[in-house]
Amino acid sequence: MMNLGLLLLFLPMIVFTHVRRGRTPAVLKNLDLGGWRGCGNIEVTGAGGSTFHMEFEPGIVRVGFGSKSDAVGTVSISLKTLFQLLSGRGSFASAMMTGQMRIKGDGHLSFLMGALASQFQAAATGKYPGVLAVLGPLWAKLVLALSEKSFAGREV
Repeated sequence: MMNLGLLLLFLPMIVFTHVRRGRTPAVLKNLDLGGWRGCGNIEVTGAGGSTFHMEFEPGIVRVGFGSKSDAVGTVSISLKTLFQLLSGRGSFASAMMTGQMRIKGDGHLSFLMGALASQFQAAATGKYPGVLAVLGPLWAKLVLALSEKSFAGREV
């Protein structure tokens, strides 16, 4: 069964990008992927993990369950490491250097993970405008709490 924190992390993105048909909202217009465009898979390994894909084009972001065969590469990361990085208890550079995060294919996929973390941390600190300034921190706390609860009593 998928980790509840992981489900809550990706499900709003999946629903939101499908409802908007991929059109990027104003709050994400400055999303920095270093000029990268294409599709990348994110494989979250370990108990409770799952696979997702993210597609980027100018003005378009799509997120979905499962992997895409036409992806330019795959980022593999353990569930525990992903949530440590999202919570700010680690860096992507050290995760790459220690093998906790691996990229098969296009090395630019590291931008994808960096964007995911920076957007999560922006939501967690209320840096989005309007109602998102209130909902973002609540959502982030719930995602992290559910991920930690899922880890309780077992090694991941």
